[in-house]
Amino acid sequence: VKDLPGVKIIAMVRDPVERAYSAYKHELARGFEWEQSFERALDLEDARLAGEEERMLSDADYQSFNHRHHAYRRRGEYARLLAPYVEGLGREQVLLVESESFFESPEEEFQRITKFLEVDHRMPKRFDRYNARPGRGIDPEVRRRLQAHYEPSDAALTELLGHRPIWRR
Repeated sequence: VKDLPGVKIIAMVRDPVERAYSAYKHELARGFEWEQSFERALDLEDARLAGEEERMLSDADYQSFNHRHHAYRRRGEYARLLAPYVEGLGREQVLLVESESFFESPEEEFQRITKFLEVDHRMPKRFDRYNARPGRGIDPEVRRRLQAHYEPSDAALTELLGHRPIWRR
């Protein structure tokens, strides 16, 4: 904070179950994931990532392939990931935007963002979606498993958002 006074951070969050599955499909399509089963990739995540975060924190030059390409579940633990920023900068310097709200009401959310940043409001001509990958939906049992995994994280995120996440309503 002393090095970057007044810095503001915007984080867009989305249903972590959908985010995890989307990330898996993306990595599979790009050839960085070789497990043909999302469930199997989730089962391997802890072993793949064992010690990786610690190593990245202790060695600024270390690049973790597994953390970059196989962190499906962990990247949806938003409250844990955002807490250091909120604690370091203050809650008023961090804006959380739910992607579901942004895509439902892009003009309104964009206005909220420009107000937060204290910049002139210049509306884009349109808001497009990118990176959508077609495919079958997530297995219902895997969905239930992930929803249960994210319950504590989503509860903590409720405090940061000031309301329950859209995907929990």
